[in-house]
Amino acid sequence: MLNTIAIMAGGAIGSLLRHLIFLLVQRPAGPGFPYGTL
Repeated sequence: MLNTIAIMAGGAIGSLLRHLIFLLVQRPAGPGFPYGTL
């Protein structure tokens, strides 16, 4: 049971991180954000 909860929580956190990274990558590159074009 705890394993299932941990896996579900990890998947939710992973999806949120992927969404945030996607938004950061899609942001136009600027002088203050040198990694915008990765």
